[in-house]
Amino acid sequence: MATPVEGLIFLERRSADRQLSDLSCSERDPTYPIRIGTMLICSFTGTWLDPAGNNLVPELRKCERYLVCSNAAFGEVVPHGQQCGVPTPGVGPPGLPPGTPPPTPPPPVIQCSVQHGGGDEVPKTAIVELAQPSGTFQFDYDTQMVPDQIIVSYEGNILFDTGCVGAIGSETLTYSGSSTQVEVQVIPVCAGDSTTKWYWTVHCPQ
Repeated sequence: MATPVEGLIFLERRSADRQLSDLSCSERDPTYPIRIGTMLICSFTGTWLDPAGNNLVPELRKCERYLVCSNAAFGEVVPHGQQCGVPTPGVGPPGLPPGTPPPTPPPPVIQCSVQHGGGDEVPKTAIVELAQPSGTFQFDYDTQMVPDQIIVSYEGNILFDTGCVGAIGSETLTYSGSSTQVEVQVIPVCAGDSTTKWYWTVHCPQ
């Protein structure tokens, strides 16, 4: 006997400090540029009882994956070694003693000409792909009223440092080397404030 198909929705939420502007979200709807996670919509059969009243064994039919986008970060920062704010002692990377925290993941690689922003007190680093090893690009920043510091580097050399400021600005930067990527580091609330908001954009080179 066929049983009805029922669905379950699973939401994988990124830690708040990893919820950044995402090109896929921006292209889908510029109003909601921040990717907060991934949603799985899965369908199952066998979730009912058989004619004798016994539990059937659920069978997965299929899962569809969707980006979850928003116009603001959602939830809290989850420290490394924790899941949903619950400590997970005794779990470490393979080859390391139990309880050893995992290594810091590399900065995310993002696309040029997409605005990125944040509003917490956690320093952030991102790698921006420019797709060519030399050129000139425009860097826009807005640290608003509360001072933040934003540093743009290429191959370990600083191209521009805003200093600890609450300001709006734009700089034309030139780079040349073997790498096609620049690094942007944000040091929020550098003057000791408690809250902040900042935005920056590395435009694609001309």
